Amino acid sequence: MDLKEPSVHVSQKSRTSTSISNQMFKQHKTLDSIMQKTTIDPVSQLSSAYFWPLIITTAVEVFHQLLVITMTWNYVGRDAVEQMVCAFPVILIITKLIPRAIAQGSIANMIRYLTDNQVKRADEVFTYQILSQVIYFIIAVFIAFIFGLQGLKIFNITGDDYISTYIGVMLSVGTLVEIFGAAQTQFYLFEGDTWMYALSNIATLLLQQSLTLLSIQHILSQQRYITGVEMTLIPFLIGHIVGALPLVGFNLLRFQDFKATTFSAVIRLKMKYLQVFNLTELLHTIYNGTLRSLEQVIQPIVYFGFQVYNSKFNTHPTDAAVSHIGSHLFIMGMLILQFPTMAFQMVAIYTISSNNLMKKYIRTKELIFRTVIWGLICEAIVAILVSSVDSIITFFLPASKSEEVDFILRFTSEYTDKLNFTGVLTFFYYISVILLNIERKWPIEITGIAFYFVMTLIMFLVMASSNGTGANTAIVSYWCDVTIGIAGFLVLAEKFIEIMQLAKIELRRLKKKKRQEENGIIAEKDDGKGE
Repeated sequence: MDLKEPSVHVSQKSRTSTSISNQMFKQHKTLDSIMQKTTIDPVSQLSSAYFWPLIITTAVEVFHQLLVITMTWNYVGRDAVEQMVCAFPVILIITKLIPRAIAQGSIANMIRYLTDNQVKRADEVFTYQILSQVIYFIIAVFIAFIFGLQGLKIFNITGDDYISTYIGVMLSVGTLVEIFGAAQTQFYLFEGDTWMYALSNIATLLLQQSLTLLSIQHILSQQRYITGVEMTLIPFLIGHIVGALPLVGFNLLRFQDFKATTFSAVIRLKMKYLQVFNLTELLHTIYNGTLRSLEQVIQPIVYFGFQVYNSKFNTHPTDAAVSHIGSHLFIMGMLILQFPTMAFQMVAIYTISSNNLMKKYIRTKELIFRTVIWGLICEAIVAILVSSVDSIITFFLPASKSEEVDFILRFTSEYTDKLNFTGVLTFFYYISVILLNIERKWPIEITGIAFYFVMTLIMFLVMASSNGTGANTAIVSYWCDVTIGIAGFLVLAEKFIEIMQLAKIELRRLKKKKRQEENGIIAEKDDGKGE
């Protein structure tokens, strides 16, 4: 790639050619050098560099959530678990999925600009990504206010209120630390620092678990000497928010431009982009982030519908509680099933997209093939493991409450029996939407997302009119996943055939070029002999 302007750091650089020495260029990753790496490194090396860190990180994240539910049940009680799992889809969407989707959407824009050799515009995207996150945070605070006031009423839950403070703080402060913490680690992947991404996120999760346990132990010790001290969800808030702060600080130091530049200088440089405000770029960043968000929040929104539906049709408190917890176990089963999909989706974002846009179709074909084959193998292995889901659930539920556990297991069989191999089917959908997003085929993306929501709504209405039980809500997710899985398979197959045809054309072109070069060398040698 012929570069005619100086390299710019992935997050913070906006300097002229006179201010960057050759030594600095060699010592620091730059936007254009990252693009060269993803389009030149051997395919096998590139795939493995992203595969293991992402698989391990996503697996640890799912395990972390299972531990949070287990600790809640053991130390706070079933009522707290019921309320927490009702809030889980909302917290997952607001605090995690959308901030990460905004970052991923921005990275997709950066990759597109870099393939057009527009390094400065790619650098601008990072600034507008932060601005988009700030706008989103304001919206999240408003949502937090609503759920903080109406949490129990939305889910028709009676009894002690464990969730109002928890969900209010998580959706506001929790979203803020996520925006500047884990969401920004998506740029580690863009830089190619895959193991740094894994280590930073795993270390944060371990710190959060440790601080949560310490907070719980502190309250337990107080209960021995002070009467009236009750266990609440506050320790989980402390663990989550305080545990994420070191990652926020690390990100601020990491994205600080060259060592000779102060953080305040970086801020002043980045603010220059906003002095000449580009509304089109901001709207483009928001739009792409919104599309990525819609793709990722489809299933959690359906799960939120599960909980509201269960609250409506299970009027008996015990049945409602078991239904809420049962549907959450179904959700966790789906997260376990789909964590390889989430990992390989990120692999596709950071490897396939750049090669496809650079028209390196032979590499793109190989990367798609590797991603699909290894992704399906991982999904099949996980699906086989989850077939013994009752054993997994039993492991994470407290043995001291065997009667409740047996009751819940009997009920949740209605959910877990629907899991089957839906993770394998949805794999095709999530990989196909990445390819559509790369080529900006947004109408097809939006059509697929809208179809999923419409189908979900129709199924809920049919079930509501027939007064079905809460367990039947699993059928909604099952058939929606089957449908989008088949649609995703067809889109992916069509795209793979197209890439194969383009790869053949590229191969013929490369062979022709090689023959011309060989003929040129032979001609030069003949001329030399003639002289």
